[in-house]
Amino acid sequence: MNRPAEDHVHHSIWNAQLVLGVLVFVVILGLGIYHRQQFEEILETFQEWVERAGAIGVIAFILVYALMTVLFVPGWFFTVVAGVAYGVVAGSLFASLASTLGATAAFLMARTFFRNSVEKWVEGNPTFHSIDRAIGNSGWRMVLLLRLSPIFPFNVLNYALGLTSITPFQYALASWVGMLPGTILYVYLGSIGESFALEGEWNKGQLALFGAGLVATILITVKATQIVRISMK
Repeated sequence: MNRPAEDHVHHSIWNAQLVLGVLVFVVILGLGIYHRQQFEEILETFQEWVERAGAIGVIAFILVYALMTVLFVPGWFFTVVAGVAYGVVAGSLFASLASTLGATAAFLMARTFFRNSVEKWVEGNPTFHSIDRAIGNSGWRMVLLLRLSPIFPFNVLNYALGLTSITPFQYALASWVGMLPGTILYVYLGSIGESFALEGEWNKGQLALFGAGLVATILITVKATQIVRISMK
């Protein structure tokens, strides 16, 4: 497959996940509007379970999220749930820890147990070889930019980067920082969605902050993608 065709496939995957996320949010919002009492009861029951579960619930959430990341399950749903269950600050902490743990586990698996399989998977892929060369030149900076850019699917990238020269520590740290903006945005989305479901109205300040965060994230993503494309030439 040539480079333009691969880029088109990668963008199509990212766009499909984005559209799916928006559709799910709209469905949940619709349920919250037209079945507010039932939705409120579900949320209250869920929050009570979270409170009762305590530290065990947090550990279970992190481990399940990490496992789903290893198994190629998109993590945005769990990130939104973190916002509903734990709020913005704790939710962002738990979700970012879980996604980084899962991404690092996939990275290490590709570097050890599944190295031959992953090598065959990316063999002859010009996009991966361009990324490999860019990481050889820029190291952790390129990993950081790749995490901010949708040019390569997140779950695929976890395994592919296991074949590069980046160290596990640099990979984990750069991935954690690069995934933070998107993580916080999805967690905040879950948090304000919960507030609406329980209170019956939007908080204009929260919506304005979410809008500003969304615009900032898009701008960062566009800029990061431009830099990645230049570095991969």
